[in-house]
Amino acid sequence: MNVEQMPRGIAPSLDEQIGERVMMTAWRQHLSQTKLATALDMSQPTLSRKLRGDRPWSAAELVRAANVLKISITDLVPTTHDDPHPTRPDEGGVRRQGLEPRTR
Repeated sequence: MNVEQMPRGIAPSLDEQIGERVMMTAWRQHLSQTKLATALDMSQPTLSRKLRGDRPWSAAELVRAANVLKISITDLVPTTHDDPHPTRPDEGGVRRQGLEPRTR
């Protein structure tokens, strides 16, 4: 499920968003997880956990990933303009997570 397919109110973490961007860029370049992991000097299982957002990305890893993928680091890090589920004013300025009820 990509970011656009997520139900409203369940926002992906920053690490999930970065992982999706790395994964999609590697996929477009026909670069396997094994080859990407080797280029990033990490194991394939570690890369897989990072791509899922289960493990955080360090700044150094983001720089290496951008260099390996031949893109700008800004292409990997989402901005508030990229947020597919922005907080709406009627939600009190706090984004709901999971199945939490709305607070007023």
